[in-house]
Parts: sequence; C-alpha cells; structure tokens
Amino acid sequence: GGQSSETPTPIPQVSVPKGAAFVLTIRGKNITIAKKIDEQTLERSPGWLDSSAKPGKEGVCVVYGHRNRNHFQVLKDVSYGDSILVTMPDGKMYTYVIESTEILDSDEELRIPTISGKHLMLTTCYPFYYTGHAPKKYVVLASLA
Repeated sequence: GGQSSETPTPIPQVSVPKGAAFVLTIRGKNITIAKKIDEQTLERSPGWLDSSAKPGKEGVCVVYGHRNRNHFQVLKDVSYGDSILVTMPDGKMYTYVIESTEILDSDEELRIPTISGKHLMLTTCYPFYYTGHAPKKYVVLASLA
C-alpha cells in the first residue's frame, strides 16, 4: 500500500491595506475593515466601532457592515463553531470562534453585550436578500480561541 503523507495547508498571509483597521477572513473570504463607521465608509467596506475593543484585547470588538456589495454576505453561511481570522496591520493574527448568531428585530436596540473575555461582534442588516432598508439586524458573536 502507498502511504500518503498529509502536508498541512499553509495559512496564506493576509495583507492589510494601508489605513485599514484589520482584515477579517471568514470562510476563505478576506474582508477589509475600515477604522470608521460613518455612512461614507460603510458604503465602501465594513467598519470597526473605534470605541469598542481592539481585536485580541479584553472586551467586545464591534464591526458594522452592509450585507450587500459582498461585504457581509458571507455571514449567511456561517454557523456555530466556525472560525473568523483577524489579521492586524502589524501581522498579528487572532482566531475567534463563533459562539452564536442572532436575529434582532429592528426596534430592539442593538446592545453591545457586557461580557468578560475577548469577543468579536459582527453586525449586518437582515434578511440578506432584501431590497431597500432591511428591517432586522443579524448579529454574529465570536470569542477569542
């Protein structure tokens, strides 16, 4: 019998564009996250709430994005236990594991949970296939692996 030696797949080096906060890799898709969440920024890419925690730090790192234009469309495919890789401009990498996905009604105030530990919270509009202003919010919460 021929033995096949399994070689581990190397993690591709993700480069963070100049001026970006960090890059998220979700299901093989790299998503650049901007440092602001004003409407102009969110038109182009998801943004990091700069009053929230930085990746890898204690607290909740909050990222807002539109579901359209392929920003956070990938979130419709994620599930519990999936990992999200965060690459910082200095090359540091953090792996977060999804612990919950939740759909909030629009009138429900989007609250950043006060939980101990290091977390990542991604928020986008819901439903994913909806023309115009989507009425709900889709929230993915992950914790540092």
